[in-house]
Amino acid sequence: MHIPNPHYNPDWETVHDYHSKHCVRFEKEMSALLSDETITIESEEYQELFKEWGFHNRTCMQCLKVLRYKTIPDFAKACFKEFMPPLDKSFIPPYESFKSIDEVYDSRQYLIKLGMKMQAKAVIEKRSEEASNALYDHEGGIPPIKNRFGLMDIVFWIEEQFENLFTRPQKEESAQSDQFATLLEDVSIDTYSKNRSRP
Repeated sequence: MHIPNPHYNPDWETVHDYHSKHCVRFEKEMSALLSDETITIESEEYQELFKEWGFHNRTCMQCLKVLRYKTIPDFAKACFKEFMPPLDKSFIPPYESFKSIDEVYDSRQYLIKLGMKMQAKAVIEKRSEEASNALYDHEGGIPPIKNRFGLMDIVFWIEEQFENLFTRPQKEESAQSDQFATLLEDVSIDTYSKNRSRP
């Protein structure tokens, strides 16, 4: 049985359309405000409008990315389809294996990093091979001594960079759950009317 998406909202389209109209409204207000030469994007008046626009825009995005899906597997399928890492699809776990939104995000983030490392590895190995070949393809068999050491330095440097890529300590990223909770703040029409003073 597929695990239901706890954030699913059957009225997500209504919520989306409501906030989308406010996005358009604040975009027009920001554009009109900038027509005044004394106003810049750093101005307090503009920043207030931008903050309101950001709230509505984030809500629209969450409606499209999360609130519309009834189950976690449905969300996972859409999530990986939207942004597929440069890996074979066989790397993706079965959609039914995911138990939460956070698990999907964490898995995709891991695959993105894995794909980047694999791409970097391929590039580094290619550069190392080119440098090594250049060392022995020089006319006469072996290049002049100064060039020979220069090419070997390149080979050693590339190999060192490859090792560092996988051994360098990585700073832990903030929890996906905290990020997700922030993005899901105030996503309903009722919440908006209660927490916002603007009409």
